[in-house]
Amino acid sequence: MLTSASAAGYSPGKVGNLAGMKIMRWRMDCAATQAVAKKSLHR
Repeated sequence: MLTSASAAGYSPGKVGNLAGMKIMRWRMDCAATQAVAKKSLHR
């Protein structure tokens, strides 16, 4: 808890960047799975 807080205090930009990249990747994965599900649903 203390280490993460100090890390965020030292470099909030880096921490935010990492989180943003993870969220973007997760969103892309979600969109891809949804598109596949829609395609299989239309068949």
